[in-house]
Amino acid sequence: MTEEPAFGAELGRLARAVGHGPDFQILIVEAVSDEAKRTARDAIDHAAEERGFRVAEVCWDPAADADGLEQLIIAAVTDADLIHLSGALDWLTSQRWQGLNIRRDRLAESARARLVWWLHPRNVAEMATQAPDLWAWRGGVYSFLDVASPSVSPLTSFDFPHEAQVNRADPEPRRNRIREIRSWLEGTPQPELVYEVAREWGDLALSLGEFDEARHAYQDIALPAARLHHTAQEALTIKQALAAVATEAGDFGGAVEVLKDAAEESGRILGADHPDTLRSRNNLASAYQDAGRLNDAIPLHEETLKAQEQLLEPNHPDTLITRNNLASAYQDAGRLNDAIPLFEETLTTEEQLFGPDHPDTLITRNNLASAYRAAGRLNDAIPLHEENFKARTQLLGPNHPHTLTSSNNLASAYRAASRLNDAIPLHEENLKALTQILGPNHPHTLTSRNNLASAYYAAGRINDAIPLFEENLTAQTQLLGPDHPDTLRSRNNLAVACAAAGKPFRSEEQPGASA
Repeated sequence: MTEEPAFGAELGRLARAVGHGPDFQILIVEAVSDEAKRTARDAIDHAAEERGFRVAEVCWDPAADADGLEQLIIAAVTDADLIHLSGALDWLTSQRWQGLNIRRDRLAESARARLVWWLHPRNVAEMATQAPDLWAWRGGVYSFLDVASPSVSPLTSFDFPHEAQVNRADPEPRRNRIREIRSWLEGTPQPELVYEVAREWGDLALSLGEFDEARHAYQDIALPAARLHHTAQEALTIKQALAAVATEAGDFGGAVEVLKDAAEESGRILGADHPDTLRSRNNLASAYQDAGRLNDAIPLHEETLKAQEQLLEPNHPDTLITRNNLASAYQDAGRLNDAIPLFEETLTTEEQLFGPDHPDTLITRNNLASAYRAAGRLNDAIPLHEENFKARTQLLGPNHPHTLTSSNNLASAYRAASRLNDAIPLHEENLKALTQILGPNHPHTLTSRNNLASAYYAAGRINDAIPLFEENLTAQTQLLGPDHPDTLRSRNNLAVACAAAGKPFRSEEQPGASA
């Protein structure tokens, strides 16, 4: 950490985690002075109580072992939703950290509560080193090393946790929230809070497919605020967000340039072997992959994976993510014999460490299913897609973006297996939900519409397919330009469908390569 973050901004970050984190998560709080701890503790309790959470405290017995602490936590959960864990600094020895590390999954099953670990900065470093699996459950690290300024009113100056942040079924609350944020920023906002507010604005705009607005919020407001009032890591976080905007907008070259700069900056500030730097390199490799630069992506993924296996251990969550991404790059390069075993290995490990329904497990299972499909192994692919769709529907709801991704992939697998009676209704439901949630011209909506049109075409329903291909071509020409690969693909699909129906197709452009 190169500089101490502003007190009020850290409270804002923590409020978001308390309000909208999972039922079980670890919130790590650095606090040295009693006064700083007292101020931060009061703010955390206030945020929790506003949301109807019951709060309790567990004091560690220096003589207890890891099993003893686990039992104390489980006992406290019966009366609380958020638990403060405090005690002697010297209690957290390497052995005790390792003991808690191997109990992580059992703790997550038994203690469905938010755990606030009050730690000295020295203990934070020890936890990251000695308990990497436990560390992976963290909802962030929050530093309260100085006393808050009396002028800062923690958590009440702006309502950080908001229903719009988690409501993905209806776009209107997000749009209303953006209007609130704009109004707040046009007033006299507290400088320490601008970063969090602008970041939320960017996140909401990105979820709505409003790429120019998201880029403005991140680039023009959040990034300068991060550099002025926060740590270098926060600025790097915004660069990652800008890359996500570029990727979603189809500007893969732009994403590469942003992430190349972020990786270089992270290396200068944090060191070449810092976990955040390795994470930045993994993201850059993925951007190369999105841009079709597989000759750049694969060696960088391989180098990053080798470093993470040595520095973080083979089964660290970051290592598993990179291994998954390398397998995906192998698949894109047509190296399915390299990709599939790597996906299989990663999935087996994640199921053992995290469980069958963990988000990382679901991502890897989806990727393995897609690799099986690419290899023509539809009998292996379809059950995995079905398993993922069922799990995400139960865990996230039918209209969550990840659930909709699973439903699209399952429908596409059915279509590949000529199970059109199963594929078409699923494609139709997928398009309806995405249109409602993201709007008719969002990239994900366009992909879904193309897939439904292709299913109609495969079923001989060409007159149903043509209007959908036409709608996509019009939208992509306006949004992406006439020469974008997606536009060319839509033009070709429409031309093929018109030819099959015996209808004229007129365009100033020649059809591009087939889909």
